[in-house]
Amino acid sequence: MAARMWVRGFAPIGLVVAVLSAGCDNYSHPSAPTSAQPRTDGQDVPPTSTSLALTSLSPDAGSTDGGAEVLLSGANFNPGARVTFDGVAAPLVYGTSQVMITHPPAHAAGSVDVVVTNPDGKTAQRVFSYASPGSFDFNGDWDAGGSGDEIIFRFTIRDNALASVTCRTSAPITLTPSPVVANGGFSFSRADGASMSGRLVAPSQAIGQINLPVCGAIGWFASRHE
Repeated sequence: MAARMWVRGFAPIGLVVAVLSAGCDNYSHPSAPTSAQPRTDGQDVPPTSTSLALTSLSPDAGSTDGGAEVLLSGANFNPGARVTFDGVAAPLVYGTSQVMITHPPAHAAGSVDVVVTNPDGKTAQRVFSYASPGSFDFNGDWDAGGSGDEIIFRFTIRDNALASVTCRTSAPITLTPSPVVANGGFSFSRADGASMSGRLVAPSQAIGQINLPVCGAIGWFASRHE
């Protein structure tokens, strides 16, 4: 059964499947806990639990520059719920009663409290860690897409350099010299107008821009193969 979303927006590659599987319940407004109700058979009906819970953050670490896509999992998230990182409000781009996706704001390195607050004032929290993007490892194979969940191109970082780019079904494009990753990011541009840039926003998430003939000119979000 499809989840009923009360916030809808861009959901990146790697999180779409997790969101849909984690939020496969129709959202309904939970009622407030009530006292046990008497039954004719002499037993009591237990009160309904509506405790707000924030059970996990994925990822639970991101760049000091912000920009990651963080999946919050839990229970009894209500429409109008707010998310803050160290007291700073973060925008919601997707939400159900069990999952939400948000973008952490920029913040100095260190651990902060992530707090979900329902309109009734109930709160739940977890810890999120900020680190310099240069402290994350960019090496690996990445799948990248635009505003949906379609993979538009793949790229490979080897020995802290952009080794190749493959746009859809094209042959791998080898870049010479290979753009070097520095401080968690890379960029290149050619005289013919071709260009690409990227930066890490979490240990296995990156964002950037690309303008190559087969790929097109888009802003992209990428997740690294595990």
